[in-house]
Amino acid sequence: MSFYKQRYECIWSKERAILFKLGNGSVKKENWYYRIRKKDGTYVQKSTRTTSRDRAEDIAQDVWLEILKAEDDGLEYANRAFCYLFERYLRAKAFKEHRYARINAVYTKYFGPFFNKTDVKTISNDQWIEYLRYRVHYYDGKSEAEVRRYGGVRNPAKTTIGSERRILIQFLRWCERERIIARAPLLDYEFGGHQDIDERINDKRRASKAIGDGHWTSISNKLYNWAFFNRIELAKGRNIEPWDITFDESFEWLRTNSSRLREKVKDGDWRSFSINKNKMFARLRLYYFLRISYGTLIRPNASLCRIRWKHIRIRQSVKYPEFHSSIIHVPLTKKGKSRQAIGSFKSTEHILRWKKISKDFGYGDDEDYVFPNWSNTEPMNASYMGRTWSILLKGWKLNKDVYGRTVTVYAFCRHQRISNAIKKSGWDLITLSRASDTSLMSISSSYAEDIMEANSDRYANTFKGHPKQSHEERDNVRMLLDELGYNTT
Repeated sequence: MSFYKQRYECIWSKERAILFKLGNGSVKKENWYYRIRKKDGTYVQKSTRTTSRDRAEDIAQDVWLEILKAEDDGLEYANRAFCYLFERYLRAKAFKEHRYARINAVYTKYFGPFFNKTDVKTISNDQWIEYLRYRVHYYDGKSEAEVRRYGGVRNPAKTTIGSERRILIQFLRWCERERIIARAPLLDYEFGGHQDIDERINDKRRASKAIGDGHWTSISNKLYNWAFFNRIELAKGRNIEPWDITFDESFEWLRTNSSRLREKVKDGDWRSFSINKNKMFARLRLYYFLRISYGTLIRPNASLCRIRWKHIRIRQSVKYPEFHSSIIHVPLTKKGKSRQAIGSFKSTEHILRWKKISKDFGYGDDEDYVFPNWSNTEPMNASYMGRTWSILLKGWKLNKDVYGRTVTVYAFCRHQRISNAIKKSGWDLITLSRASDTSLMSISSSYAEDIMEANSDRYANTFKGHPKQSHEERDNVRMLLDELGYNTT
């Protein structure tokens, strides 16, 4: 049990502040401690880390003056270390799961190491600029493999920096509401005048769009051959469908032929011939993740990853009895709520085939995730599949569309399906809005070009009623189309 070995009342506040030493003999060098009573009756007690009483009294007086100023300003004097308060902030706020994951990742990877024990009262725009300088050089000296493993990019996008800025501002405003600081500082959004920062931030990022049908088909074929190459090769020799090949047969064939296949590596078509069971499963998982997202209009992110097999029902169509649809309960959407999705008739086949394959690998029970990790304890992280997607498309030289935009998972699965629903299926916008869980305003603005193309006759006809063009003019157009080899379908 400890006791005061020495006790001294501070002359500048004998009633509320004392210096003392502990008498249990466990404190190295017998450092002085201060103990100061706040106006609300609670105490602030801490080691001064010095054996000099004069130095200890100066340290305690500085703390005393800060406490008085905080009380005069109506603030709460407490531990103002950044990491301590940010962890309090994470515990105090009721974040949605995906939002918490994002904020915690930024804190763990970037904010924590940089700000560490910084007094939040001292955080200013100048320190924010220093953080940006630290942030844009964060991956310097790391290999490309390390950068991918960290889930980052060397030159962060301006939208990413903007997101981190908002997280920091929201935290500082929480500190203001908790009366820890008097006012949250203003942080610059533009970085003009700081060329070393500006040149490392990628502000050329463009929103992905639907890709052309030919491009989409090329990617689909490549993915199919990449995921099923062992079943395809084995099925050729037997003149049967790849689906009729069992898992054991495909695994044995790959084990026997893996060395020969490695010699055929070219343009990324035969990227991996590992006989590791988990890697085989990962290829098939990515393929069906993309196809099921496309067929159900479920976003290819945590929304799709968190679905379990018990959330999927297969129902026979009433209008078309020979067809079956899939009714899917999505437990977590982009908006943080659950919703129901209806898969296309074609997607039902993909869902059932994926369940059959999953069972071959020991998954597929009702409580299992549709896209589990290898240990079957958590859903697969969509960002990992996104990185594999990026590597594959670069190897196949299919990672850019005709306009130079990066072909993302969203572009392949979601944008392409919504675009086709507008241009080919003839869905009205209200139906499309409900099916895709997207507002009418977002569809109207993001897919304006597709809507115009689907209604091109309305824009091409400049006359009221039937278009007016002579037979001779129409014949001339058809003749020129044939001569120039245009395909108008």
